[in-house]
Amino acid sequence: MILEDNEIRDIYSSFTEPVPIKGYAIRIDGQTFVTSRGKMLWKKKNHATNALRMSLEPVVCGHVRSKLRSQGISEYYNHPEFANAWNNFRKYLEDNNLLQIIEFEW
Repeated sequence: MILEDNEIRDIYSSFTEPVPIKGYAIRIDGQTFVTSRGKMLWKKKNHATNALRMSLEPVVCGHVRSKLRSQGISEYYNHPEFANAWNNFRKYLEDNNLLQIIEFEW
């Protein structure tokens, strides 16, 4: 290569900083959680948990709504199972050690 080591370092040194990077990922039952847009790493823990909730809560509530309707309950919004669907789902994952929020630092 025509460039020497010190010249190469000079080129990239203005674009780099010795700052540690922290990120969070979620694993469910040993599998990596990925949003519908392909995102799987977040800068803050609450961003990761919010992404999990925003992705899964509508699906969980939809399944609970369907089960309640199949049982003949048409006013499902006031039903405690529907109101607590997300919290019950998340608690199940946590109680059975299926949910892990992993912190990365490099």
